[in-house]
Amino acid sequence: MAKYFLPQPQRVRRIEKSFAWIDHRLLRNGFLPVMTHEDQSLYLFLALAADRNGVSFYRKEKICDCLGLDFQQFEGGKRCQEPFFTRGRPRKTPEKGS
Repeated sequence: MAKYFLPQPQRVRRIEKSFAWIDHRLLRNGFLPVMTHEDQSLYLFLALAADRNGVSFYRKEKICDCLGLDFQQFEGGKRCQEPFFTRGRPRKTPEKGS
C-alpha cells in the first residue's frame, strides 16, 4: 500500500455516532446522469435519513418540505416525465458505454 502525506492530519474526518453512505455504483454504473435533480435530492435525503436497516420514518410531507418538492407531484409519481425510482428499483438502466 502506498504511503502518502496528509497535509493537515488534524482535519481527518472521524465518524462519531451516525454514518451514511452513497453507493459508488450510482456514479460508476451511470445512474447519476439519468436522474433528475429531484431524484438525486430524494436519494440523498433517504440515504441520510435511513436507519441501519435502510428504513426512513420521515413522512412524505416532511420529505417534500425539506427538499422543496411539490407534494401533489411527489404523491402522484409525476416528479418528472419518467421517474427514476419505481417501487424502490431503478426504472431505467443506462446503456453501457454511455
